[in-house]
Amino acid sequence: MKQHYFVGINDEVKILLSILNRYKSVLKDKTKQIDLFWCIKVNKKISDLVLEMLIEFIEQRLNLLTISTENISIGNELNYVENDIYNIDWNGSQQELCELILELEKKEWIAQIKNGDRRKFANSLTKIFNLANTKKNKNSNPNNSFYQLLKGEFENKKRIHPFMEKENYEKQFNGIIDRKNKLK
Repeated sequence: MKQHYFVGINDEVKILLSILNRYKSVLKDKTKQIDLFWCIKVNKKISDLVLEMLIEFIEQRLNLLTISTENISIGNELNYVENDIYNIDWNGSQQELCELILELEKKEWIAQIKNGDRRKFANSLTKIFNLANTKKNKNSNPNNSFYQLLKGEFENKKRIHPFMEKENYEKQFNGIIDRKNKLK
C-alpha cells in the first residue's frame, strides 16, 4: 500500500494521528503491508518491525505535543455515503442527449463547457440521466460512449461533433430559442 500524502494540511497533530491510525490498521491486517522503501520489496515481518518503530516514533512525537494516544479511537473503515440523486431514464439516443446539451450551450441556457471539463460534465450528467436504454450491446459502457460524443473531435482547431453532420441524423432540439432573444 502506498503511503498517504497530506498536501495543504498544516495541522501536524491531524497528520500524525491519521498516519498513526493507518499504520496500526496495516499492522493488524495480516494481508497488507506498506511499501517502505522505493524499489525495494521487504517481507511482511520486516515491514511490520519498521512500522512498529514508526508507530513508536509518532507516539513519542504526539506525547511531545501533549496529545495522549492511549484512548484515541479513530475509525479505520470507510463510510459509504449513499447517493440520493434520482436517476432519470433517458428515452432518446445518446446523440440526442448530446445534441440537447450542445444546443443549450450554444443558445446560452447553460454555461459554456470549458476545455478540460467535458469529462466531469459528462460524468455529472450521466449521474442524473440513466443511459442504460441507449446501450448497443451488453458490454458497452453508455456513460463513456456519451462522453466520447460530447468530447467530439478537433478539426482545424475547432471542436466538431461528426454525428450531427451525418445526413441521416435528424436534429430534435434545434427549435430551442436563444436565451438572449427571450430576455429582450
